[in-house]
Amino acid sequence: MAQHGAPQEQPPACLILSEYQGSDVLRAYAQIAAQIVGAQVRAMKMVIDFACSEMRHMLCAMKCVIDFELGELRCCRSCSAAIW
Repeated sequence: MAQHGAPQEQPPACLILSEYQGSDVLRAYAQIAAQIVGAQVRAMKMVIDFACSEMRHMLCAMKCVIDFELGELRCCRSCSAAIW
């Protein structure tokens, strides 16, 4: 039994997620997150297409971070460098 004021042990995140695995709530959150990330990537691509070359390289570096977080390997359209 936990003492008053003593920190209680939290279950690992994987156990918490496993309770919701396959649930409609988890599926809905995953779909919303995918739509938000997809919209951010599309907006970044549009900005890169219309930016000047100096700004394009800076934006490309920011896009590299987004692509890396998504776990994708892409070829940058503005500088033709392979980016992760």
